[in-house]
Amino acid sequence: MKKNIAWILMVIAILSLIGCGENKNEITKTDVDLQEEETIITVLSATITEISGDTMLVKPVEGSWELSSTDCISVSMKSMPASAEPKVGDTVEITYNGEIMESYPSELGGVTSIKIISAIEEKEQSTGEELPAYEYHGDDMQEAAIIDYFLKENAGDRSYGEVSIPAFCIFQSEVDTDDRIKVYGNFWMFTYSRQGTTLFCESGGETPGVIYLKKDGDHYIVDEFDRVGDGSDYAEDIERICAGNKALKEQYFSATDARKEPLKTRRLWYISNYVKDNGLDITAYQDYGWEPVKLSKTENWDMKKELTW
Repeated sequence: MKKNIAWILMVIAILSLIGCGENKNEITKTDVDLQEEETIITVLSATITEISGDTMLVKPVEGSWELSSTDCISVSMKSMPASAEPKVGDTVEITYNGEIMESYPSELGGVTSIKIISAIEEKEQSTGEELPAYEYHGDDMQEAAIIDYFLKENAGDRSYGEVSIPAFCIFQSEVDTDDRIKVYGNFWMFTYSRQGTTLFCESGGETPGVIYLKKDGDHYIVDEFDRVGDGSDYAEDIERICAGNKALKEQYFSATDARKEPLKTRRLWYISNYVKDNGLDITAYQDYGWEPVKLSKTENWDMKKELTW
């Protein structure tokens, strides 16, 4: 009887040990799963190429894996410290979750912080001369009203010696009501300073949308502006504005790169006429990190023949 009791106690002890071993294995497995689920943290080093409002475009530095995926990333500056004063040419470190959205400009997932790690020095070649303000001398009253609207809106975004010059891609216009006209377009504005005989682009950005113009005497004024939103709202708003018009939608998405057509020709036209109208000895414009673009020698060429919207 005593032997049976001893055997029973031994079996109970063995089963208890096996149970503990199984619980230990389960805990270890859970810990591994939790480690795998931890958020991935990635740090991108990039150079600021454009600044518009609270959004900036950056280009990943040479040698970064992100550069093999995209050369242009749109980032909200809301993740930067309030005291930060970013400039075109600064190098920044952006902490994000490693995800790059398939769009152009691309976007980063889960951005948690942005900090300036290398600020560009003041340009030694700047003449310090104040450039004349941009004035529209064309005969298109609708375009004149839109230019006036954006020049006033961007009046506080430039420093001494700089000038804001538009580069509008106007796709189409149509009658909205008896006294209003709808103008579809991507309305770019660029700010330049002078470096010798070159206009150097300090900042620039797009504002796509639909502008509603209203007749006011012998001219037009901007009555309403249906702007396209940022981030995930960008594509959705363009879809809404185009209302199934595929050709119009393609025009919006084709005018998103300042260094490619059709926007490149638009910039060239506006700048060339600005230089000619003011009698300046400017021969080119230049974006940070890119080669200068020579201005057209043909003054006031008919851009409508160059571009088909």
